[in-house]
Amino acid sequence: MKLYDYTKAKRLIEKNKENLISASLGMLEDWLWTSETIFKDGKFIKELPDNVKELQEYFHKARKEGLSPFLPEDNKDKLPKLNPEYEKYSDSQIMGLYGSVWATPTLKLYFKDGTEKTIPCHNNGSSSEKPSSFDVARELFQDIFGTSEDK
Repeated sequence: MKLYDYTKAKRLIEKNKENLISASLGMLEDWLWTSETIFKDGKFIKELPDNVKELQEYFHKARKEGLSPFLPEDNKDKLPKLNPEYEKYSDSQIMGLYGSVWATPTLKLYFKDGTEKTIPCHNNGSSSEKPSSFDVARELFQDIFGTSEDK
């Protein structure tokens, strides 16, 4: 799985900071749905922790153990109440993602002179690696439908 390289993104933004209007991270092949502005008007507007791999592993482990985006009880308006434990992880994701097995985590720099630069910005992970979320889905499928050994 290719994870965002937040350290590289921060370094490239800092290097070009004086000439930038903004910078965004997203998945190149699905930019419209996955990009998020992280730098604007000379400052970072999104925190980019250096331990993204560790956070992703904790997140997938927590999801596997039942972490839900919502708490069991509704809020005062009878709407689902957001789980602050889940939000702790989503704050460090880009549009809900730490990386991708098929798309390319990318940094786009938008310069004051009207030009832009698109730079792959990931940990060089393999596109064929299966993230732990696939293990969760496989286990859920096996729980529901059983395994070939059960037949």
